[in-house]
Amino acid sequence: VKKGARFINRNERSGTRHLLEMLLQQEGIPPEEVKGFRDVVSSHLEVALRVFLGEADVGLGIEYMAHLLPLDFIPLREERFDLVLSEEVWGTERVRDLMGFLSSAGRQKVPGYSFRDTGKVLFGA
Repeated sequence: VKKGARFINRNERSGTRHLLEMLLQQEGIPPEEVKGFRDVVSSHLEVALRVFLGEADVGLGIEYMAHLLPLDFIPLREERFDLVLSEEVWGTERVRDLMGFLSSAGRQKVPGYSFRDTGKVLFGA
């Protein structure tokens, strides 16, 4: 903000936008002081592309997109995602295929993702 970097923002209901607003509030920075705060895109890929094309200097996004283009990446937070399934769906072939794919992706070391608990049942009914 202080250096006048051009920011590319995410859409209002995204978790990324929520994180940005929380960080700005913690630092006491009004959103209108962020150059580009109103320049909004709807995906991590769009954020990375805008930076890659020189249309923005910085944006919040996931490490994998920065790795693909390639861009510099500074981690701010870790986020965990759980897949919630009913017991009827858990044992199906489709879910087994999905778990197999995610497990193989974990062995490939996808930048920005950890698959260490893939397939682990965290809660049971």
